[in-house]
Amino acid sequence: MPTRERLAARQHRVVDDLLHGRVPDGFDALRARHTARILAMKRVDAIERACEEVTWLPGWRDLAVRFCFEQPTRGCAHTDRDEFIAWLRRNDLARNWIRLADVYAGRRRSTVYDGDLVVSWRSEVVHLRLTPSRGNSWHSD
Repeated sequence: MPTRERLAARQHRVVDDLLHGRVPDGFDALRARHTARILAMKRVDAIERACEEVTWLPGWRDLAVRFCFEQPTRGCAHTDRDEFIAWLRRNDLARNWIRLADVYAGRRRSTVYDGDLVVSWRSEVVHLRLTPSRGNSWHSD
């Protein structure tokens, strides 16, 4: 195999390892893991720009990094957003947040999330804070 082809194959393996959070052969483990996390965070930041409501999911960045290491990039940030939500669904993670994401995506009309009634109304999503009326409490004695 010519030198150029060997180099290209080696580069492909190194990039693939880093994108999956693995340490390539012959690389310093600490630096490789750091580089892998930086590459994953670039995708995570793009997912956030495509899906602002993801920031309401507790621990979402760590979940998104796990997703990035498990799922190869297949497109743009919108594809990553959709695949991240599908990955959360498949792994039964963040069930309540997925209902919220479904409202934003138009797959669901409403849900209750973090004390808000979240409703899709025409082309907007509205959050209405649920509070008890005076003299009433949320729990019975």
